[in-house]
Amino acid sequence: PPRRGAGKEQFQKEVQALDDLQARLALRLKAGHQIIKGPPGSGKTLVLIHRCCHLFKFSPDIKKILIVCYNIALVGYLKRLLQEKGLGIGADGISVCHLFELCSRILGEPVHYENEDSDYYQLVTQETLERTLEGKALVGRYDAVLIDEGQDFDESMLKILVSMLRP
Repeated sequence: PPRRGAGKEQFQKEVQALDDLQARLALRLKAGHQIIKGPPGSGKTLVLIHRCCHLFKFSPDIKKILIVCYNIALVGYLKRLLQEKGLGIGADGISVCHLFELCSRILGEPVHYENEDSDYYQLVTQETLERTLEGKALVGRYDAVLIDEGQDFDESMLKILVSMLRP
């Protein structure tokens, strides 16, 4: 629902502009794989959202964008940030999901997001990777994949995300 009040105004102000350091970092980003590192609260997520906005608005060949995170709770925040930037979310805009939601879409079957042991998630990850590498994913490929909190992803998870990119 639409939010009002001082908290909403502060949130909008933070989302609309980057500070000097964040802006310099965002301007240095080029095509290809890149990693942004920094301490908590330094604005890495805001830089990611601004990069997504720039790609979507100014790169005619990049229209299908995926933003992925590991944390389920982070998905809602990322969607709010994109909406504040005026970007569409969903089939006609930018897809935002957590990794195991993406695995569920790729496999075409439900995946439990919590309360399972690590063997279960390794099996889901392995099956998803095999499907994507074989070209049997039930989800089309993306022009760009942006990852928030990438330190939480293991090698197989990152391979899934790379395999979701168009050649």
